Amino acid sequence: MAQLDKFTIESHGLDGKILMSSAARAMLAFIRERWPDVRRPLIFAGTGNNGGDGIALAYYAQQAGMNPLLLLCHPEITDPPKLSMDATYFYRIAQRAYVSMDYLPKPVLIPEIITNHNCDLIVDSIFGTGLSGQLDNYYVNIIDRMNISSAPLLAVDCPSGMDASTGEVISRCVQADATVTMGYAKRGFYHPGACRYIGELRVADLGFASISEAGIAPASHAWDDALWEPLRTWRSADTHKGDYGRLLVVAGNRRYPGAPRLTANAALRGGIGLVRLVVPEDIYGICCDNPALMVSPHPTDGNGGFAAEPSAELLEHMEWADALVIGPGMSDAPQGLQLAGSLLEQRNFPVVVDADALRALPENPKPGGWPMVLTPHIGELARLAGQIPDETWDNLFQVATEQSFRLHALVLAKSNQCLLTTPEGAMIFTHKGHPALATGGTGDVLAGMIGALLARYHAMVRSPELRFETTASTRRLTVAEITVSAVNWHALAARLAVADFGEDGLTSTDLIGYLPQALRLLCEKADGLRGDAGRPA
Repeated sequence: MAQLDKFTIESHGLDGKILMSSAARAMLAFIRERWPDVRRPLIFAGTGNNGGDGIALAYYAQQAGMNPLLLLCHPEITDPPKLSMDATYFYRIAQRAYVSMDYLPKPVLIPEIITNHNCDLIVDSIFGTGLSGQLDNYYVNIIDRMNISSAPLLAVDCPSGMDASTGEVISRCVQADATVTMGYAKRGFYHPGACRYIGELRVADLGFASISEAGIAPASHAWDDALWEPLRTWRSADTHKGDYGRLLVVAGNRRYPGAPRLTANAALRGGIGLVRLVVPEDIYGICCDNPALMVSPHPTDGNGGFAAEPSAELLEHMEWADALVIGPGMSDAPQGLQLAGSLLEQRNFPVVVDADALRALPENPKPGGWPMVLTPHIGELARLAGQIPDETWDNLFQVATEQSFRLHALVLAKSNQCLLTTPEGAMIFTHKGHPALATGGTGDVLAGMIGALLARYHAMVRSPELRFETTASTRRLTVAEITVSAVNWHALAARLAVADFGEDGLTSTDLIGYLPQALRLLCEKADGLRGDAGRPA
């Protein structure tokens, strides 16, 4: 963001003061929209450019009829204060306009100041995106007192105390009700733990140059509206089920008979042509409850899991399939993991590796013609990296990228904010999930959805009619698009289900029923092809 800021000022002739003024005006507009009754904001401003945004906000708020109080924050504040050049410009304007302002020598005074000012909004413009290193106790005490205030809290650009690149909390962090960020959402905002500090996020377009114009190639991208193109188009009138792919699901254990059914049933709702579910013979009967599924039993290890050697029938299914989902509900039984490892070695199509099958990955796998999609949650990702979960959580972006490179696979790190990493080092952030998805089986549903779309893609590639030419690179890009599309679809289905069931009443079985409706809404939003116009003649 600093590069883009510099390029915009130098190439477009936009003065930093203009950008600061635009930022302040954007924040004021947001305040009026979000909290229309605010009249007495209390603005905590640092001495850098983020503080300058707060100083400019104080001036514009006063011009709009409010009665702001500006507090300049620094443990060794001087009179006059030593501010950045652009912040000094607005400080002098605010002085001439008789904006109420003061220095904050001791954070212990904050509760008294809040009470005396009758504050109805707190604005954090202390640090912004340039923070690095540990916070001084002076700032820790300020943030603690801001967080316990009953007034709503607005952060300018980035909550003070957060590393905007990683989402790491440095000592303490402002817990904002809302954040107005400038230009683009910052990468750290997409860390799963950042949501408790960001609150509602609003991106203010200040007239920055585009990333492509500035020649900047970001390593991370937000793709919360991804929808794979074939999902948007109508099916041909002369199509047949073979055109939409054949998915093989190898999953389950006597202790976990539900996971394979959830995965396979979700795949059916993903527009797949055919789904073949292979389970240990101990749970074969219970998995035959859906007549739309083809179910096959496999010999067991004597304890309700898979036998180590793949049966002849399973090997035939591997030849038949366009894609494989392996792992849901398999458990960590040694023979089942041996079977999973054997199937992964034989793959010549896209594979989704989920749950305990992640344990079967070879230490240094060879890159194949078709990419694998690994779907670990944070604990499973930590196990892949040989770490404890807390360590992985703190360094999520780095760990996911490293494992993607090591395993030559796309890694979908699952959480409330999913992250997809590629072997080339790219990071893609999906649409934010919903808290109602924090229930058993929703990951199995997602694995089935991804598998269904991958099978459909492989069927397109092998189709002699389509003559679909691909390279390893285009396959990886398309598989990434498919994976992100499935996550976005999954998230919307959850929001639709919550409208009927509530957050605490939703089950993964319920979620599957909302997949068709969610896809229809995504298609209508994307291009209107499935609106009220109906099917083309």
